[in-house]
Amino acid sequence: MYQKVFVLLRTYAALATFLASYFALTVVGNLLYFTPFGGGIGRVQIADFSISNFQTAGSFGYWALLFLPFVVAPPIVFAVKRILAPMAPYIRTIKISTPAYLVALATCYAYASVSLWRANASGLFLRGNDAVDSVYDRFELLSSLGFWPLVTIKSLLVALSCYGLIVAIETRKPLWLLVAGTNVVAMTVILTMLIMKWPLVLFYFAQIFAIVLFAKRPLFPAIGFSALALTSYLLISMVLLRAEIVTKVFEQPSTARTTEDRQSGQKPPAAPTSGVLTSLMAAPLNRMAQPFLYYVETFTREGQICGTLLDRLERKSTPCHPSTLVYSRMFSDRFAGIGTAPQSAHVTGYALNGMIGAVVELALTSIVLGLFAAIATVHTPAANTVTVLGALTGYFFSQLPFEGPIVYDHGALWWAALLLLLAAPNFRKKAT
Repeated sequence: MYQKVFVLLRTYAALATFLASYFALTVVGNLLYFTPFGGGIGRVQIADFSISNFQTAGSFGYWALLFLPFVVAPPIVFAVKRILAPMAPYIRTIKISTPAYLVALATCYAYASVSLWRANASGLFLRGNDAVDSVYDRFELLSSLGFWPLVTIKSLLVALSCYGLIVAIETRKPLWLLVAGTNVVAMTVILTMLIMKWPLVLFYFAQIFAIVLFAKRPLFPAIGFSALALTSYLLISMVLLRAEIVTKVFEQPSTARTTEDRQSGQKPPAAPTSGVLTSLMAAPLNRMAQPFLYYVETFTREGQICGTLLDRLERKSTPCHPSTLVYSRMFSDRFAGIGTAPQSAHVTGYALNGMIGAVVELALTSIVLGLFAAIATVHTPAANTVTVLGALTGYFFSQLPFEGPIVYDHGALWWAALLLLLAAPNFRKKAT
């Protein structure tokens, strides 16, 4: 019985991660907001938050949209996996040689390191005096780095690290154990330099997925990486917050930090009631759950004010993007216009085309998750790596519009292209 459950979990890792992440980070918070203590959780982030402020909260459309992934996604994923089952023999031919892997790994590390040095990543990481400075420094760093260095760090190196760990798990050879250990240390340093919490935490979770799904004795390594992920989240949060919570910055225009404030050294007032620990505990609940309420309220009452899915397909200019519009509705601060409040693929689809858009985006998402399920039936290092990265992609689908997990800087398109490129010589050998 346990073995069957484990096989199902491994096969449908991407779907399970998508649904579990969406439930934990969006559904749970929205359920809690209807409880007596839900308002207190929400007010950690937004001073005047109350579920009663939203006319659409609790409506049929609200609940239908909230639980739509659990109804639509599973049957589509199961069907796609069944349809794509004949591709399994071709997947088994995808093999990556050790020299090709090591060359790609060294090249990516060199490019990432030079890019971070040119962008003054270490200086920006240490420069900020408070949490708001850290946000400004993050925007400055990401702008300086540009797209392809971020692709290298957040997509290619994550994929190569997962592959190295999976081969180390399977072979237990000293070379691969050294490679896996080096990747953990090097990626911890590089991802920390991005002045962001989640890329590092998700990197650790990818290692946990690999260990749990493919190690013969996963318990203690998985516990160790889980503790490392939690500790890293707390420590990096403390560093980025500079050990003070400035929730008021995201609540009232009067406390927003201007360029003149930064130049004069003046600090915005800190929230008087929210401690660091309270904020860190409430932040994961509020980060995705609160924007959901604003998406439903805004695009139900005002319609598709940011354009439609068809507008995007036709590359038409649109007046706004749902994530930036919702951010400006949630917060009155100096980050309006650049700050984003993203939502899962189907909620973004709802913003663009109502419930039909939500179903379309969710169907497309489910097709991709079904592809990962089909690949997961094959057990080679490359296929197992795709299974782990598919789980990460499932998480991203619970946070971003459909195109995000595919073409953003951490997108699947980039690591898939790299893995196919590294395996190309073996394709030619197979053909001959």
